[in-house]
Amino acid sequence: MLTGLRIAIGWHFLHEGLEKAFQQSWSAKAFLEQSNNMFSPLFHSISENDILLGITNIINPWGQIIVGFSLVLGILSKPIKHFGLLLLLLYYLCSFSLGTAQIVNPILIELLTLGMLVLFPTSNKTGLDSFFEKT
Repeated sequence: MLTGLRIAIGWHFLHEGLEKAFQQSWSAKAFLEQSNNMFSPLFHSISENDILLGITNIINPWGQIIVGFSLVLGILSKPIKHFGLLLLLLYYLCSFSLGTAQIVNPILIELLTLGMLVLFPTSNKTGLDSFFEKT
């Protein structure tokens, strides 16, 4: 089950990253601007700064692709899971809304699940990490 969760989360990251990377008009701007909570000033300032937005528009999709490949294949998964947790935490801080049902949203569920996979790793048994540990 844990291996299935690792692969499913990896597939989700990979799909989202590839979709963004190959869509020329994609930008994080709209997601950042919709932020409506105590962290909104930070995310709005990123969306209004062309340099920070440009960096975000590169790191976000390619980070998702790297996390996705790593989790699906079970390679370098320990450090990559931590990077995935950081991405999900940033998405969550940008997207949650106090006083609504949006406190618990799909991003939080994926964040908690990936956190569980950090505590209970599977790639050392069912991923490429197991091959590299034996050599």
